[in-house]
Amino acid sequence: PASSIHPSDHPSTHPSLAHCSTARPLPSLLSGGLLRKARAGRAVATRRLGEGTKGHKGLETATTACPPPPDSRASVATSAMHCSRRCPRHLAHVLLFTSLPPLVPAFGATCTKGATATTCRPPHAPRFLSRALSSTSAASSFSPPHLLRGSRQFKSRDQLMVTSPTKQAPSHALSTPSLGSPADESSVGLQGFAMGVKKALDVFWRFSRPHTIYGTITSVLALHLSMIPSDIGLMYAFDSQFLKMVSHAMISALFINVYIVGLNQVTDVEIDKVNKPDLPIAKGDLSMKAGIATILTCLVAGITIGFLPGLTSAALQATLLGSAILGTLYSLPPFRLKRFPTSAAICISAVRGFVINWGFAAHAFLSLSAANLISSQTTSMFPPQVQLVALFYTVYGVVIALAKDVPDVKGDKGAGIRSFSVRMGQGKVLALAQWMLSAVHYLAAGILAYAAMLGNPLQRSLAALCAILLGESVRRQREGIDAADPAESYRYYMHLWKMFYLSYFILPFIR
Repeated sequence: PASSIHPSDHPSTHPSLAHCSTARPLPSLLSGGLLRKARAGRAVATRRLGEGTKGHKGLETATTACPPPPDSRASVATSAMHCSRRCPRHLAHVLLFTSLPPLVPAFGATCTKGATATTCRPPHAPRFLSRALSSTSAASSFSPPHLLRGSRQFKSRDQLMVTSPTKQAPSHALSTPSLGSPADESSVGLQGFAMGVKKALDVFWRFSRPHTIYGTITSVLALHLSMIPSDIGLMYAFDSQFLKMVSHAMISALFINVYIVGLNQVTDVEIDKVNKPDLPIAKGDLSMKAGIATILTCLVAGITIGFLPGLTSAALQATLLGSAILGTLYSLPPFRLKRFPTSAAICISAVRGFVINWGFAAHAFLSLSAANLISSQTTSMFPPQVQLVALFYTVYGVVIALAKDVPDVKGDKGAGIRSFSVRMGQGKVLALAQWMLSAVHYLAAGILAYAAMLGNPLQRSLAALCAILLGESVRRQREGIDAADPAESYRYYMHLWKMFYLSYFILPFIR
């Protein structure tokens, strides 16, 4: 027990080590510099203790009543173990012991009344001492934080003695609990690695702009499903060949998606600090060099995967290259078409409308034809439903281009970007976007209702009803929105993206 330890039992003076001629006492291990460092640390701790206990009469009395702390670290430890429970100098010893590099192993910090290091403090202990003690273990052995971090310095008491290789001190005199075991160090290392990976993934996820990722996934999947012939049915979606085709197109498209949105963040750092301060580069979570490296890696990976022989097609290659080129022209100087509202709207609507819908539909058609799943009599890779879908999402792209600039007026004005929201006003632009999107949904519902009279009435009627509900949702959510409030306008903008996803879910059932 720690309470039974006497200063004479310290390894440097223990009788059992008298036979060891090579053993040297602990004070000889303390060089002059280390001893001066210990004394200086003790002086700082004592001065802080005096300041912290100033005004507490009981504590001042206890401080003067306690014998002065000795010079050696081992004696500090022993004195700390023998101080009384209410002795504030015991806290000074603990503070001194934890503030210097470890020269002795962990010691039992139990006082004479049985209290541990975390509880052996006066009722009105200074706050700085309470904080110092709150980080210690509540167990009977006190383990300094720098020992628990796997320090290589003096992890066992026998390292305090300099002995010959053939003469070793008795184990009962030198034994002490080991600190920083390999299992503990491995656990701490794995936890730190896991936290680093988690943070990196979180930064990359925010950098990829998740709402655009969801849009790419839903559009690629829905377009491939919509091209499956009616006589085969949607159950073909679970075929391994179809899954391979869709996965190949989707992975390459996602890499290009990250390249486009990442390039926009790299070139718009100052604007994003005003409009979107939570983005990784604007917030400082991702450096500029790391952002550039990320987008270049995604560009190379997307093009490489998309051009793999045996899985690709001319339509897929054209879609990936066309999207990357338009995304580059949109953000990168000297082109930077986003400065001009009309050019910006054309770029966004072209990618989300013509390029993606016709491109992936054509890729699905060519892949299914190569698998002999589409009749040879079918010569058009752009059937009427694909043309209508491309037209519908071209209008949707224009709406997204209009609505996305409504919350960004402040940053766009500062950067000299004359968007439609800056020129016309946020309220008018948001109202125009809502009207256009509601109208195109109602128009799609009318076309589907007419098609239901020509054939496949159940599915087409349900699709028409869903289109009406989506158009009504766009209109109702617009009511009460303050377009001048960036938070409210951004929330409505994200609602438009949700309607975008749902409209693609309906697409495979329109046959």
